[in-house]
Amino acid sequence: MHRGRKWLLWLGIPILAIALFLALFRWDWLIPFIEPRASAALGREVTLAHLHVKLGRTVVVTADDVEVGNPEGFADPVPFAHVGRLSAAVNAWDWWKGAPLTLPWIEADRPVLNVRAMPDGRANYLFDMGGDASGADQPAGTQPQIGVLRIREGEAKVVLPQLRADFKVRVATEENATEQNTAGDAPADGAPADATQTAAAAPEQSPNDIPLPPPPPPGEQNDTFTTKILQGEATRLVASAEGTYAGQPITARMVGGALLSLRDAEKPWPVQLRVDNGPTNVTLEGTLRDPLHFQGAALTLVLAGPDMGLLTPLTGVPIPKTPRYRIAGALDYAEGRVRFDDMKGSVGSSDIAGSVAVQPRQPRPDVTVNLTSNRVDLDDLAGFIGAEPGNSAPAKPSDRVLPDMPISIPKLTAADLHVQYRAKQIRGGRTMPLDNLRAEFDIVDGAINLHPIGFGVGQGNMLFTGTLAPANGGGLRADVKAQFQRLDISKLLAAAGSRGGGALNGRAELRSTGASVAQLLARGDGRVTLTTSGGDLSSLLVDLSGLRLANAILSALGLPDRASLECFIADLDLKQGTLQTRSVVIDTSTAIIVGEGSMDLAREQLAYRLRTQARNFTVGALSTDIRISGSFRDPSVLPDPVELGARGGAAVGLAFINPLLAILPTIQFGTDEDSGCTALAGRARSQQRR
Repeated sequence: MHRGRKWLLWLGIPILAIALFLALFRWDWLIPFIEPRASAALGREVTLAHLHVKLGRTVVVTADDVEVGNPEGFADPVPFAHVGRLSAAVNAWDWWKGAPLTLPWIEADRPVLNVRAMPDGRANYLFDMGGDASGADQPAGTQPQIGVLRIREGEAKVVLPQLRADFKVRVATEENATEQNTAGDAPADGAPADATQTAAAAPEQSPNDIPLPPPPPPGEQNDTFTTKILQGEATRLVASAEGTYAGQPITARMVGGALLSLRDAEKPWPVQLRVDNGPTNVTLEGTLRDPLHFQGAALTLVLAGPDMGLLTPLTGVPIPKTPRYRIAGALDYAEGRVRFDDMKGSVGSSDIAGSVAVQPRQPRPDVTVNLTSNRVDLDDLAGFIGAEPGNSAPAKPSDRVLPDMPISIPKLTAADLHVQYRAKQIRGGRTMPLDNLRAEFDIVDGAINLHPIGFGVGQGNMLFTGTLAPANGGGLRADVKAQFQRLDISKLLAAAGSRGGGALNGRAELRSTGASVAQLLARGDGRVTLTTSGGDLSSLLVDLSGLRLANAILSALGLPDRASLECFIADLDLKQGTLQTRSVVIDTSTAIIVGEGSMDLAREQLAYRLRTQARNFTVGALSTDIRISGSFRDPSVLPDPVELGARGGAAVGLAFINPLLAILPTIQFGTDEDSGCTALAGRARSQQRR
């Protein structure tokens, strides 16, 4: 009896203690152990209000009022995240027997995110987590497998001063009623009894009622029509955003497929997205086979708006101003690059096709661009040199001709670019002497390397090579060279409303610093040399240059139509923005034209003089200098008033003596002197070869 009481005492006390512990135990007692581990994993404070666990083959863990704080020293009283209730099911029994850890479902009830950045660049959405905490260094097979992810009444407030962004996001998952009825009233193993009904009862709009982006135009649809896939999904993710981004109003609507087995490559994940950022419209539609890594994409991206420069804050890639555009293509991610392939569209009145690849990296992304155009209007590309694009809003009236819009150095340093562009035909008709364009250049660390940029003119071309690098005092430091190879004179003169023929050769160089094209020219040093031998010019042009009025009348009648061009040389020095003539000679079969003077590129002023000497006996010529003066925008071309007045006065005076004598001041006897043009051109060509 005594021994029995002793055993009863030894067994009863532990059993009673266990029973008492189980009766009084609260899962909240584990919170002090969970919070430090979660805080260490995320690198910031994590708190839970209550913890509930439902034991079974599938364990259900529920945490109430989960809060994730801001980084240490981040001055914002609102925490980064708050979840009213976070529940998850864990296949604990299977995991205990060695199977991969599986979470059949996760449900977040009323999650609220506070996404903010400070003006100094600090942000609360940047996490400093170790490899084990993030899972980044874990083998794929050891990562938890997530089944259904449900979100009820999710919200986010996003404030990013650097992007001038302030918008709200609402997100929720919605379940298809047909799928719920098929499943019956019984909940999934381990799921809360009200899980399905709770998700279904969310006061959100049905995905069928949400305005979606229109499907892609014919020829731009994916092989799988996304809308049909979405209608067949058991659960859909619905999100909307509204506010401002880049200082422009933004609205966005997205409907995605079920967040079920996102790692399942056998089941493409469908998505439809429309973003309206001010006047810019972006639509995305298609499927992803591996959405967690944005791979296996069959997505159609359509971009449209009045100016591609407005895409810079959306893409992170600096883009100059353009006229109205619409571009569609295939979006994918492979080999560490976001690719926009099979692009087709229009920019202004120009067509465009090709591909763009962006490799996200620090300190700036690396962008490779390969584009072609069948026909291009150079006015559409004016934004690349700081001018106003042709179809943009009209620029403010200005007396300036040279583009004076500052070249944005921050944009040049925002990304490393490698660009290849081909334009098979340049629009412009008779007013545009250029036939085609090819551009190859790199922008690395803010320095532009041209290799080369070329324009075709008839059978010849203009090639520009060199560098434009950031200058110490701001702006750019330019060292650019140009080569002119067999430029078609007929096209150059046709653009000026005249006629001629032959091939023009030469070179030019520019060394300068400045913040715009106008400033680079206004401060530049360099030289320009142009030569040609052979060809012809309009006789009318030659006669008018020497005020040979009688000959001009005959030339206008085509008697003769052309004057043979024996030689042409133009040799000019550029010093501190002033283009000074060393020698300009046009030697034709009927006259020798010599030019002298200067062009002030800083003030855009002309001070030039042309003198013409007839080679043959000429009657009716008021042989005076032609003076070209005034601004580049409104030049004045007039005879020298002093010399013209003297010759006119002499003719009038002689007319009083005898009317026949009035013709004497208009007679030129001609000259057979060597103009020296051939020798000058020869020396210039030898310098060009060197």
